[in-house]
Amino acid sequence: MKRDFITTSSAVSHSPVREWRLNQQTKWRRRQVFSISRPVRRDFGFTLIEMLVCIAILAVMMGMVLPAIQNARESARATYCRSNLAQLGEAFHAYHMTHQSLPSGSVDLQSPAAPGPDRFVWGWALQLLPQLDEQTLMSRLDASRGVDDPVNRAIIEQTPEFLMCPSRSSQIPIGYAGCHHDVLAPIQSDNNGILTLNSHVRFDELVDGLHQTILLGEAADVHWAEGTSGSLRNFGLGYGEAYVKTYFCVNPEAEDVRKRTLQDTIREEQGLAPSSLAPEEESGAEYEDSSNDSGAGSSLNDDSQNTITPGDAQENQEPANSADEDSNPPGVSDPPAPPNISEQRAKQYRETGFWPIHRNSGNFLLVDGSVRSISRSVHLEILRRLANRHDHQPVGDF
Repeated sequence: MKRDFITTSSAVSHSPVREWRLNQQTKWRRRQVFSISRPVRRDFGFTLIEMLVCIAILAVMMGMVLPAIQNARESARATYCRSNLAQLGEAFHAYHMTHQSLPSGSVDLQSPAAPGPDRFVWGWALQLLPQLDEQTLMSRLDASRGVDDPVNRAIIEQTPEFLMCPSRSSQIPIGYAGCHHDVLAPIQSDNNGILTLNSHVRFDELVDGLHQTILLGEAADVHWAEGTSGSLRNFGLGYGEAYVKTYFCVNPEAEDVRKRTLQDTIREEQGLAPSSLAPEEESGAEYEDSSNDSGAGSSLNDDSQNTITPGDAQENQEPANSADEDSNPPGVSDPPAPPNISEQRAKQYRETGFWPIHRNSGNFLLVDGSVRSISRSVHLEILRRLANRHDHQPVGDF
C-alpha cells in the first residue's frame, strides 16, 4: 500500500492540469513584469472630423494673431521713421551752428522755383550732405550744374536710405519733404514756411517758437535732391489719406465709387455736407469752392503740376457741352473729353501735399528737433498755423 500511495501522489503532482496551471501563472507573472518595465506601445490616428476641427482652430488663432503682428510691424516702421527724422533734425541744427541759419529750401536765380534743364534748384537735402556724413556723395556732385543736369542726375538717382520712409513700397514711394508754405502757392522767397526759395531763416526769427513750427514731413513721390515740389510741400489742399488712396485706385468697376468717395472727402474737410449731384455735375463746382477756400489762385506756375483753375475747367467743359455732332468734318472724331477734375485734384494733392502713412497719422519734424506724430483727424487750421513761421497765432494741442 505504501507503494501505491507514492505512485498516486506522484501522478497527482505531475498531472497535466496542474502543470498547465503552473505554466499559466508563470506566464501571467512574466507579463506583469514586462508591462511594468516596458509598457506596450499602441498606435493612434486622427479621424477626418478631428483633423478638420484642428484646422479650423488654427485658422481662427491665425486670424487673431496676424493683425497684432501687422500692428507690431507697422509700429516698428513708424519708430524707424521717427529715428530718420530725428537724425535729419540733428543735421539741421548742425548746419545752423556752422552757417548761423537753416539751409534754403531751394537755391536758384529765378523765381519761382520750377524744374527744368536750365534751372539750378538745389534742394535742402543736398546742402545737408556734409552734416549727414555724406562727404563722398557731395564731392561727386558738380556744384556749377543744376540737379537736372545729366552729370548730377546720374549721381542723385539713388535715394539715400535715411531719406526714405520704411513703410514705402514700389508702387507708393514715401520720403521726407520740407514745408515751404501753409497754402497752395508757388515756391518763392516770400512763402510762410521754413524752407523756401533762397531762404536763410535763423532760430531767433521764429517768433512762434521752435516747437510750434513744422520743418519736415512725410509725403509721396519725393525727389530728395530737387528744390521744387519734389521735396517741398504745403497744406493748401488739406491733409488726408483719401486723396492718395483714390489716386492709386485703378479698378474700372469701382470708378464711380472712387470718385464719389473723393468728392465727399473733399467736402467733408471743408465742412460741407455730401452732395447728391452726379460726379460729372459736382466736380466743377466742388473744385471751385475748394480753390477759393485754400487761397490758391490761377497764378500757379509749372511747379504745381496739373493745376486746374475754375476758368480752365469751364473752358474745357464748354466745347464738350456745346459741341454739335455735325460740327466736325467727315472722318474727324470728336476731341477727347477732359479728365475728371476731382481726379486731377487728387493727383495735385499727391504732388504738393503731405501724407499720413502710419495708421492714419504721419510723422513730422519740428524746428526744435522733436518728432511728432500728427493724426489726419487734426483740424486743418492747426496744421496751417504750424506751417506758418510768423503768423503770431497760438497753435494749442495737436
